[in-house]
Amino acid sequence: PAETQESKYFQRLVQAYPIHPEVFDRLYEDWTTIDGFQRTRGVLKLMAKVIYRLWKDNNKDLLILPASLPLYDGSSRNELTYYLPAGWDAVLDKDVDGDRAETTELENKEPRFGAVNAARRVARTIFLGSAPSSVDAKAGNRGLDRAHILLGCVQPGQTLSTYSDALSRLSDLLHYLN
Repeated sequence: PAETQESKYFQRLVQAYPIHPEVFDRLYEDWTTIDGFQRTRGVLKLMAKVIYRLWKDNNKDLLILPASLPLYDGSSRNELTYYLPAGWDAVLDKDVDGDRAETTELENKEPRFGAVNAARRVARTIFLGSAPSSVDAKAGNRGLDRAHILLGCVQPGQTLSTYSDALSRLSDLLHYLN
């Protein structure tokens, strides 16, 4: 995205390290629009669970991105789905993250996706940026554009094309993705 080319974005990266500013943007801009999700307490509570699970799993990501959220973990997942309408657990199980998810099947079939968990990382990023709009009654821009999806997935040193290809494949494959 264009804002990432500005020098002040680098300062945001430094100040937010080890959490990517995109995580905070999605939580503060999107999730805080949901009744009950508290701006400070809600974000801190979620991030404590996420960081604990990533530490426990010995996650080696250079930054905690939207794609890093361990939605396979019940505690982290429940912290987010609690604020959403009923039915999101099925979406997460089928399309986003888990042993039976379409994303996992795609990564098992495509080694280049599986090597970096590209499909699950794309789906997690989309979930974090679009799920709150299911609660928002206002019409308008829903979800994320391609550039923000890729920003939420790719780690330094990785190629964008892997995630871009995974996104294209998922758009044809996933039942709940529009």
